[in-house]
Amino acid sequence: MDKKKKRVKEILRAAELMFLMKGFNNSSMDEIADLANLGKGTIYYYFRSKDEIFLSIIKREADKVYEEIVKRVSKEKSLYEIVKEIISFYLERNDSMLYKPYKYPIYWLLP
Repeated sequence: MDKKKKRVKEILRAAELMFLMKGFNNSSMDEIADLANLGKGTIYYYFRSKDEIFLSIIKREADKVYEEIVKRVSKEKSLYEIVKEIISFYLERNDSMLYKPYKYPIYWLLP
């Protein structure tokens, strides 16, 4: 992994933890920088705003969902089996959201 990707990953992880601990609205770029052991300027070098960091986390999670669905349906399956796989995946994720909502970025926006 190159230095830029590693740094972005560190920033996103720190932001994810900060949003989890304090919520999105109560977190600051300074706190994210401190948690990542980086200067605030370094954070702004990679991201223009806290909103951009949040959207990057959402995109990363959406990419994971997409990859999982593709993995489940890319084999030679009937339409029925594909629909069944997608529904199963959806139900598994929703079940997880009920018991561990803090894992999902939308949770961090709640007051």
